[in-house]
Amino acid sequence: MKHFTLILLVFLTHHCLADGICVVDGVWQRGKANKISLYRVAEGKLEEKATSAVAENGSFNFAFSPEREGLYVIGTSPERPANDYLFYFKPGDRLNVAIDAESYSLTGKNTRENEEMARWHDYILPLEKKAFYDLQSTYEDFFPLLEEKMAGSKEYKQIYVKNKTFNACFEQVQRHDLWLNALSFLYSPRTKHPRREEYASFYRDIDVAAATADGSLLEYPHGKFLLDLMCTWKRIQDVENLSPAEQRAITLTMTVESLLPVIGHERLKGEVVAEMSRGVKTYDDMLAYEKRFGHYLATPAQQDKVKSRTLELLKAEKEQRTVDFKFRDAAGNAVGLSDFKGSVVYVDVWATWCGPCKAEIPHLKRVEEEYHGKLVFMSVSVDAEKDLQKWKDFIVAEKLGGVQLFAGDKSREILDPYQIKGIPRFMLFGKDGKVTLADAPRPSDARLKAELDKALAR
Repeated sequence: MKHFTLILLVFLTHHCLADGICVVDGVWQRGKANKISLYRVAEGKLEEKATSAVAENGSFNFAFSPEREGLYVIGTSPERPANDYLFYFKPGDRLNVAIDAESYSLTGKNTRENEEMARWHDYILPLEKKAFYDLQSTYEDFFPLLEEKMAGSKEYKQIYVKNKTFNACFEQVQRHDLWLNALSFLYSPRTKHPRREEYASFYRDIDVAAATADGSLLEYPHGKFLLDLMCTWKRIQDVENLSPAEQRAITLTMTVESLLPVIGHERLKGEVVAEMSRGVKTYDDMLAYEKRFGHYLATPAQQDKVKSRTLELLKAEKEQRTVDFKFRDAAGNAVGLSDFKGSVVYVDVWATWCGPCKAEIPHLKRVEEEYHGKLVFMSVSVDAEKDLQKWKDFIVAEKLGGVQLFAGDKSREILDPYQIKGIPRFMLFGKDGKVTLADAPRPSDARLKAELDKALAR
């Protein structure tokens, strides 16, 4: 029986390869995994194409027909790059791979293309580890390694060069991998941060226009994420020499207008417009945004994303419901939102451990000073109950004004009704006590002044 099964397996494998079907035989040796997925690259993101159960011995298998020759990812989740690995398939290819605790290795017979992919993966892996997984790494050890890998990439010798389609794809992977690791490192939390003059020379050479001149980012597994990082990099370059007042005056529309001329490829322009639409806060503003930038949306997916945001804001505007909340102040007194009916109330939901929350404090103090006596500023801390004293000490040390409240164990009473998934979250309530904006502009956002003035005029 075992002999028959082996013969059948060999026959089926041969039949699959002859018909252009790709076969993957793998072993998962990295903890427990219920399934392994095969992803195709679609518009710069990963889409699941097939799944395989993981046997008790860790083995998994795929047989699939590639939609086109190119890049595919094998792993456990598109949101967990540490468990995802990039491979190249053309019709009839076979991959034999073992994924262990640290990386992966090819086993048995494999294509020359995937042998090249494995060599490059081993080359870039030390940089990837520092950029994504080792948050104790700082610029002091990352920048020298980046410069070393960048210099080495210029001398990197590709051994197999007979497949011209693969050659072009492989060149893009190398370039995009370096950019992704370099920029991801900058925008992840670190214990030490470099001054501008300490940046590695690699960053000075990043040319966003050249990087987006073609659509290759959309054929890269993390292309959309890399495009977001490049746009962030460009925005920071644009504002670094501006005064704080000039930076605060920059609106979302101004940001998009400054990015679009730099983005070369039309579909990438559409991606920027679609992604930035998430920053629009009101239905009226969304209609204006669509009118101004809608013609850049180059694909149905981009159009659907913007339309979805428009409908989301319309629904929120129609269904916006005010839920009163009452929490203790530093003296232990219960203070509620309804206590301030008749006044415009600007609410900040925050925590002492939240870096972005604390970054808004100087801007909030400036707005409080400008609107002193005109409206109520209320801050609600969602710190854990055990951090009550830490919160009290913080508001004294930072000289925080306005109405300071502590939610502690009752945090869900404000988080759930207003669907707060992340902080800081700012909300605006009108004189009638009803919510005007459940997701209001932050104090650092130039659009806030117009919304406050509008609420005060009602």
